[in-house]
Amino acid sequence: PHALLYAYKVLDAVGAGSMSTVVAGIERAVDPDQDPATPDGVDIINLSIGVPGSPDDLWSLAVDKAVQAGVLVVTSAGNYGPEYGILGSPGVAREALAVGAIDAHDQLASFSSRGPVAGFDHLLKPQILAPGVEIPSTWLEGGYQTLSGTSVAQDFVELPSQIMENWAMEPEVLAMYARNYQTGEVIPDELVQKIKESQYFNQGFATTE
Repeated sequence: PHALLYAYKVLDAVGAGSMSTVVAGIERAVDPDQDPATPDGVDIINLSIGVPGSPDDLWSLAVDKAVQAGVLVVTSAGNYGPEYGILGSPGVAREALAVGAIDAHDQLASFSSRGPVAGFDHLLKPQILAPGVEIPSTWLEGGYQTLSGTSVAQDFVELPSQIMENWAMEPEVLAMYARNYQTGEVIPDELVQKIKESQYFNQGFATTE
């Protein structure tokens, strides 16, 4: 109920585009009104794109800059498996949360890219795996398709991130997961209120500092 969705088109109808348009989309998501003085940047960027690249290419550097600005950037790892060391950019970015794909048996999908990042052995990617093989999805004109790929898997990571960011403190959500492990009792309203109020602790000091 508190989420705003921003859609920035950076590729054409057949999925082609330039590095500059993708970078421009990332920068616009970080600062939609192009005014650094207003706190209107998105919380999460979902980048379902990728070509073989480097942590030092323009896409990756734009992702790193976005994360430094406080944005969680979730990317697909790429579909270049089963070889090692070939991952998609911007998933190879130092600060990107790259998502690989697993099948229904929790096994790494054969197509899912796997690290480490070539030339950067300390960058272990992907950092997380999610279902990405033969996933039913809605399609154009009201139809359905079965899709596979790390772009499919990343949505399983990005959506929970949005839920935790925007809806975790909603009563309906709390009633499902915030329960006493022994009694099953839902978290009391007064404790929820204390948790909400705690986010303002030391804000006066932070503002004046």
